Amino acid sequence: MDLCHRPSRPGWQCQDCDLPWPCEAQRRSLHAETGGNRLYLSIYVGLHLADAIADGLAAGDDLHDRFFGWITDSARRSAPATT
Repeated sequence: MDLCHRPSRPGWQCQDCDLPWPCEAQRRSLHAETGGNRLYLSIYVGLHLADAIADGLAAGDDLHDRFFGWITDSARRSAPATT
């Protein structure tokens, strides 16, 4: 995994760009490293989500979207177009 754009705990901001983690740079990196494998991405960010909740971030739709919402979107962008 890319050692850049790591989360800063307990607030879960990116250590490099100070955006909410996973930031766009980390999302691109994870997508590239996994080849867009949604199962692997979901497990990886799911483990981080559990840590974020344990650190005090409020569980809910916003947090779910922040950690998981991009996975389906990135998979759609990388899928070959069908005609």
